[in-house]
Amino acid sequence: MIDLKDKTVIVIGLARTGAAVARCCRGLGARVLVLEKSAEPVEPDQAASLLSLGIEVSYGDHDLEVLDGADLVIPSPGVPPANPLLRRALAAGLPVISEIELAFQSTDRPIIAVTGTNGKTTTVTLIGEILRAAGKAADVCGNIGRPMIDATGPDGPANAPLVVEVSSFQLEFTDRFKPLIGVLLNIAPDHLDWHQDMESYRDAKLKMFRHQTARDWAITGADCASLAAGTRGRKLTFGGVGGVFVERGWIRHDLRGPAVKVIAVDELAIRGEHNIANSMAAAAVAI
Repeated sequence: MIDLKDKTVIVIGLARTGAAVARCCRGLGARVLVLEKSAEPVEPDQAASLLSLGIEVSYGDHDLEVLDGADLVIPSPGVPPANPLLRRALAAGLPVISEIELAFQSTDRPIIAVTGTNGKTTTVTLIGEILRAAGKAADVCGNIGRPMIDATGPDGPANAPLVVEVSSFQLEFTDRFKPLIGVLLNIAPDHLDWHQDMESYRDAKLKMFRHQTARDWAITGADCASLAAGTRGRKLTFGGVGGVFVERGWIRHDLRGPAVKVIAVDELAIRGEHNIANSMAAAAVAI
């Protein structure tokens, strides 16, 4: 678990995630300063709530020296690497982590993380609904709306999985983040205005698998299975031959021997080839 007692944490960017991060760090005993580039509060009530917790919020342009004395810097997901404050922090060797890294280091609940260029929201929603229908508590969070850090609080159900939609922005600044089940749906050129190039974008996605162990699972679409070759996690593909696949109008799997039926493709309530793939990915996680 991360130890922030009496440390100075600077959060770059307010918004929903920045506010959630600031509250978490303050609750862990840190001194917290939030730097927001807008000249005034966009949500005054939120700013007032942070101030009431002893969290300092600063608006407008900031001199780079504001980072002096920081022990940790946490950028909000929309803050690009080209941001001057973030570049200064990285150049100075300050520890920089994302919100999902903070959340990972703040909980021992199992994590199911889903990333990819397309289909993330649909897939995490499907996984959450499947788990709940099976009587298993699950918190769906991340890029889908509720920050992961909000779901790691003490009020959450013990040992219930966190089903997290994670973006390349969030994965870029992870250090030890490791899902029990990591899903890479697909990968195509995207967000190249944020990442330097396609290689950087791909590498950010693959950080999800970097620290997996032999007890973890790396689930990938068949088209990008080779990208997970270096993980120590157990590998499972969907959409190809074997694993979870479509055959004669049925989604099937062969994880426990001869192929068995999961659901007829015609029974899926969400239509389109992309949603067949999303459904296979969700089935792979559930199985």
